[in-house]
Amino acid sequence: MTLNRILDNRQCFKVVCGAGNESPDYAKKIAEMYIKAGANYVDVSCNVDVVKSVKEVIPKGVYLNVSLVVDGDIHKVGSFDDDLKKLPEIIKIGIDSIELHASVQSETRVVNNWTRVEALWGGIMSLCIDRGYFGDNYLRRLIDTIAIDRKPHTTIIQADGLPISGTKNDYNTTLQAVACCDIVNKMNIPVYLIASGGTNEKTGSLLKKCGVRVHGIAVGSYARLVARNEGLKGAKKLVKANMEALNESSNI
Repeated sequence: MTLNRILDNRQCFKVVCGAGNESPDYAKKIAEMYIKAGANYVDVSCNVDVVKSVKEVIPKGVYLNVSLVVDGDIHKVGSFDDDLKKLPEIIKIGIDSIELHASVQSETRVVNNWTRVEALWGGIMSLCIDRGYFGDNYLRRLIDTIAIDRKPHTTIIQADGLPISGTKNDYNTTLQAVACCDIVNKMNIPVYLIASGGTNEKTGSLLKKCGVRVHGIAVGSYARLVARNEGLKGAKKLVKANMEALNESSNI
């Protein structure tokens, strides 16, 4: 099994430990809990110590993503240039994909940062984008720009409905994630699509109800909230609800 295979099978549950989370122990705790709950993709910050710590609990069949953030993005206060300097060492440790969070008003900056990461990494790359600053036409242009020279299905678009908003477990909270996925889906660009941004236990169900097919679901804020309040039992419930919905949708 490879990362491409779980995406091709539309059976990807990604737990987001936090692009701004610099605590190795906390990231490891979240990763370990959700791996036990059935998650098969783990997202961590571009921090050498965090990557090393989380790698200790990554078994075969679970994949590791490292996230960098364009300067000005809501997910992290920090420097893209500083994170980029860490990438060569992190790549040597062993990762499966790299994601760029790009909720900023500068398309030029996003493309520049993406190209600089691409120069260091030849594997799967992910772009996490939302509609906070621009409309659908911008999304189309940006996705076309970053994906045009890449091989089909070496690129993930993480459609970030409403970033860092997963504090409630209802359909309204996850509505924008589903809507953003629907927009990207209809572009018919050969990329993998992952729902995020307000994702919760209802996300898979709403995607299925709306007929929006994705390759995976990423849960961050709500996953960490569940871990804190409900522990492993709640984590298993969250993963199961979304994986079952993804499986049912893939058979439609």
